[in-house]
Amino acid sequence: MNQSIDKDILHSALKKFHEHLSMTSDFKRNMREYKTHFINWIKYNKKEVQNTGGIYKWKWKGQALKSGTKKQLEKDKTIFDKPGFEFKILSYGN
Repeated sequence: MNQSIDKDILHSALKKFHEHLSMTSDFKRNMREYKTHFINWIKYNKKEVQNTGGIYKWKWKGQALKSGTKKQLEKDKTIFDKPGFEFKILSYGN
């Protein structure tokens, strides 16, 4: 898929898409129809999906609140989780 979307964001989008299908009582007969509909849904909702992807929030001393994916959180944590930085994770992803 050439949408340049992170794996974690794509996984949460898949859950949201499945909820969308359940709410609309839309039934897909086979996996091919499901995949096609999902790809079209992602293309239409790409901006919304990418903006809601930052479900992790963290900060450290002297830094404004940051939000992003788990991968970004882990990267900052390895760099800044040291004495004097007061690294805090404010919310975890679902």
